[in-house]
Amino acid sequence: MLRTLLLLIALCCATGAAAERRVALVIGNSDYIHATHLPNPQNDTQAIGAKLDSLGFEVYLHENLRGQDFRVALGTFAEKALQSDLALVFYAGHGIEMGGRNYLIPIDVKMASEATAQFEAISLEGILDTVRSAGKLGLVMLDACRDNPFSNTIQRKNPNRAVSRGLAPITLEAEAGTLVSFAAQAGDTADDGDGMHSPYTEALLQLLDEPGLEVGALFQMVTKHVKDSTEGRQKPMYRIQPPEDLVYLVPRGAAPLAPAELPASSPQNDPLVAYLQAMQSGQRAPLEDFIAREQSCGNGTRDAVALCIAKITAQRIQTGQ
Repeated sequence: MLRTLLLLIALCCATGAAAERRVALVIGNSDYIHATHLPNPQNDTQAIGAKLDSLGFEVYLHENLRGQDFRVALGTFAEKALQSDLALVFYAGHGIEMGGRNYLIPIDVKMASEATAQFEAISLEGILDTVRSAGKLGLVMLDACRDNPFSNTIQRKNPNRAVSRGLAPITLEAEAGTLVSFAAQAGDTADDGDGMHSPYTEALLQLLDEPGLEVGALFQMVTKHVKDSTEGRQKPMYRIQPPEDLVYLVPRGAAPLAPAELPASSPQNDPLVAYLQAMQSGQRAPLEDFIAREQSCGNGTRDAVALCIAKITAQRIQTGQ
């Protein structure tokens, strides 16, 4: 009996190991040394990190990164993305356009001239290269379309060229499985927000765990939500090269995680823990109670495997094996 139980639990662990691997790099830069302080990116980062964690992402969260630290964090994450099915980067902070290219801004840059700025800042293209290595989908979400804080001080290669507002438009290569979302249309700026979060982050927090939304449809809804909440002043944009298969952050039929609920890995509601507690009783009735309680929520993951184990064990108890 014990040998059979151990074998079944080992099979359960193997099932979990084969599950989709999701990784996320979450960065919020607020405390700029040579530019305007931004109050919300750290709040946005903490909230988005928690949301992604609840959706099964391995979250690597950083705040107020200097240039070298930013590059190290990106390099470390590149290794994680290479081994993942879904790789996601969320960035909140200053971002600028220079020469038609987009850059994210570490907190310590001086941006004295365009000639040196490209070496101080982090190019969006480099971040896209990182997430493109994921097996199914690489996703970049940028809450960075704010006014350029260096527009009045940076020395430009062409003094007659105006400094653009917001970020520059982008095109994605034909490689499938990449999505980029900006908090505002190219050339427009985004609000930092009057509350705890920016309008864009607020929309993400409300919609990321909506069941049954394919990622393209998800960001269509994000666009509508922000446009409605800002009375048309801000309209996010996204570009996508669709993956070969549809991708859902939360599968169809799954219930969204309510704020008051415990995550699935908590001992208080982990089906495997509940099963083992029923097993310790040595009686068939607690196992049947467990089966009745869990059979409506099996979805091919830990709860379904625990339910399968419980049914087999109950049958063995009934037959005296």
